[in-house]
Amino acid sequence: MLNDPLIVIDNFPVDNTSNTSNTNASILNDINPNDVESITVLKDAAAASIWGVRAGNGVIVITTKKGSYNKRPSVNFSTNITVGAKQDLYYGKTLSSADEIAFEKLRFSQGAYNVYDDSYPASKIFSPLPQVAELLLAVRKGKITQAQADARMALYQQHDVRTMQKNILCRTA
Repeated sequence: MLNDPLIVIDNFPVDNTSNTSNTNASILNDINPNDVESITVLKDAAAASIWGVRAGNGVIVITTKKGSYNKRPSVNFSTNITVGAKQDLYYGKTLSSADEIAFEKLRFSQGAYNVYDDSYPASKIFSPLPQVAELLLAVRKGKITQAQADARMALYQQHDVRTMQKNILCRTA
């Protein structure tokens, strides 16, 4: 901006706007504070003599950390963690397993999975189809009986994704 100081990072003048969509944000927001070795603020005639006319509003000189010749590398690690209350997985409305199975049966009856007839059985590692569609395709291909598919779907109806998430993802140590 017009009244902003010139920012110099490692002896390279940079524009005082960020790469983000907010044009009022300063480039200083994009610098990792752990990478800064020193900051010098110049606000007198000496700044103008070094950096020219652009230094009329002052200069912020930032020097970042660098490696040194014949020194062992050093690694610094820092992290942040936020601990909060467990999320209430039952707060929002979700589709029940029985409703999801009924929906997949409806889609199957409408021909949504007909394009997968030739590629059945799908890869054992990853299948793009829902489990119910896989079962219905297996019945159509004669790989399993309708009774076997119904038994598996009855098992699927007993599962609740939120309970599985609660047991696996939200448990305390």
